[in-house]
Amino acid sequence: MAGVGSFWALEICIEFSQNLNRKEMVRMFAPTSSVLFIINLLCVLLGIIVWQTLYLSTQFVSECRTDYIWAAVKRAKLFIACVVLIELLVGKFLVLPFLFYVFQKFAGSAFGVLEPFFVALLAGVVIAALPKFGEQVLAGLLIAQLGSYGKPIKAAVKPILLLVVWLGEISLQFVGEEIQALLEEDNFDWQDQWDKHSAWFCNLSPRMAGRATRIVYEFYKLHIAIKRKDPTFLDYSIDRFPGDKFYLIAKHLGRKKSLKTLQNPPHFENWDGPERRQNKRPDNPGRRIGDDPETRRLIKLGKYSK
Repeated sequence: MAGVGSFWALEICIEFSQNLNRKEMVRMFAPTSSVLFIINLLCVLLGIIVWQTLYLSTQFVSECRTDYIWAAVKRAKLFIACVVLIELLVGKFLVLPFLFYVFQKFAGSAFGVLEPFFVALLAGVVIAALPKFGEQVLAGLLIAQLGSYGKPIKAAVKPILLLVVWLGEISLQFVGEEIQALLEEDNFDWQDQWDKHSAWFCNLSPRMAGRATRIVYEFYKLHIAIKRKDPTFLDYSIDRFPGDKFYLIAKHLGRKKSLKTLQNPPHFENWDGPERRQNKRPDNPGRRIGDDPETRRLIKLGKYSK
C-alpha cells in the first residue's frame, strides 16, 4: 500500500510541476489578503499543534501520566517553539500549495467556502506528521523528477523536508529526556528530603520517606502489573531500593497524585511493619498476591480483573 501511495503522489507531483506557470505559482504562494493569510497561517498552526499533542500522548501516555508530559514540554518550550515555527513556515509555503492543487484537481469545491481553511489545517497535520510518515511522503515528493523544474525543486525541497523530519524526531527525544530528568529530580527530592522549598519536602527522614514509598508501592503494585501486563512487578519489592519503586509510582499515578499519596500513604488492615510485605486475602490467607500462579498467568494475558 505504501508503494501504491508513493506512486500516486509521484504522478501528482509530476503533473503539479508541469501544469504550473509563473503566474499560477505567484498566485498560490502569495496571500490574497492579509486576513486570509493570517487565518490560513493559524489553521496550519492548529493542525501542527493537534498532531503534536496526539503524537506526544500516544508515545508517552502508556509509560507515564500526562502531567509529567506537559511539565516536560514546558521545560523544553523554547526548543519546541523553534521546531513548530519551522514546521509552520514549511507547511504554509511548501505543503499548503501542493495540497491546494490536489484538492482542486480531485475534490473540486466539495468543502465550499471552508476548503481553504480545511486544507490549511490538513497541511499542518501533514508537515507535523513527517517524522511518523516521512518515508512515504518523501517517496512521493522527492523521488519524482518534476518535469523541467525537477532538479532545482528536488535540490531545494529535500533538505528542507529532511530537516523537518530530523527536528521532529529530536523534539520527541528531547521531551523524553526531560520527562526522565523530572522523574529523577522528584525522586531525589523525595528520598533525601533536604530542599525545604521543594514541593516534595515533608520534613521526613530519608528512612521514613523510603518506608512510605514501599507502602504505596505495595498498595499499587497489582494495578501497575495489570497495566503493564507484567506479573514480575508483583515481586518488585524484593531486593529493590525505594528509589526504584518511586519511578513506577510516579509514572503510574502522575506527579500530583504521587505527591499526595506519598505524603498520606494508605493503610493495610494486616500491615505488621517488616520489610517483607504480605497482602493477605480471605481466600488465601498468609500468602502474597504474587505467589498465586493463576493470577500471574492472567496478568500476563491481560485478562486479570480486580
